[in-house]
Amino acid sequence: MGIAYEELGDLDRAIEYVERCVAIDQEINHPDLASDRRTLERLKTKRAGGGKEPESPEAMLRGFIAIYREQGEGALRQTLQQAGFPDEMLEMTMTVVQSMAGDEISTEWFRKGFGAHTSGDYQVALEHYRQSLFFAEQKHNLSHEARAYHGIGFTQYKLGHYDLALVAYKHAINRRRQLKEFSPLANTLYKVALIYQSQRQWKDAIEALVESIDLMQEHNITEDTAQQTLQQHRDLLNQITEQATPEGNSPTPSDTIQQDESDTPDDK
Repeated sequence: MGIAYEELGDLDRAIEYVERCVAIDQEINHPDLASDRRTLERLKTKRAGGGKEPESPEAMLRGFIAIYREQGEGALRQTLQQAGFPDEMLEMTMTVVQSMAGDEISTEWFRKGFGAHTSGDYQVALEHYRQSLFFAEQKHNLSHEARAYHGIGFTQYKLGHYDLALVAYKHAINRRRQLKEFSPLANTLYKVALIYQSQRQWKDAIEALVESIDLMQEHNITEDTAQQTLQQHRDLLNQITEQATPEGNSPTPSDTIQQDESDTPDDK
């Protein structure tokens, strides 16, 4: 009878009859219990969708991920509740969606941050980088955390918040050391050296550059672009060494850090 009412378009009556079947199945331990439960869930999902047949599990999961990415956790939870998901299934679905979407969302927010940064919208960029960091932390993805911290540090510098920039860069450095991400680590150290240079902290600037140069040399940098980067680090080291001497201790530019290839959204 439940299926007959479904074909007539009366989903409420169809669900009512199938619920009775499930109750009887449970009472007598009928072998059709699992099948009738699946039918009941399908009918409830169909009713929640306005009478449309439920999507395939893969399509539903893609839809849930899209809701989570675009509207957040609260909107996804509300959607699952409206679809009649039992509590246990709801929480399991939330966990799966968050796990699958976390890395992707972190990268998307980072790219948005970089886009705002290149347009000069530094405050917007900062918020996007923080969102990237949030989702990276949810996944315990140290590489993405480091990337987000690097973006935050770069943006804080542009906003004139030098101390906050150093804090963010040091978080990136700590994670990159753990992961042995040598090229990105050298890049972040270079940015730190530039901040120290602008603050006339010559010793700290030199130490950061020496480490960045050692990293590149130890790991056999051979590509042309990498060689150019290595030379850039050496040139800055020579410049700071001269500035650190009494006769060469001249003011540095107020906006020393320039955007370079290592600051693309693919920077790790």
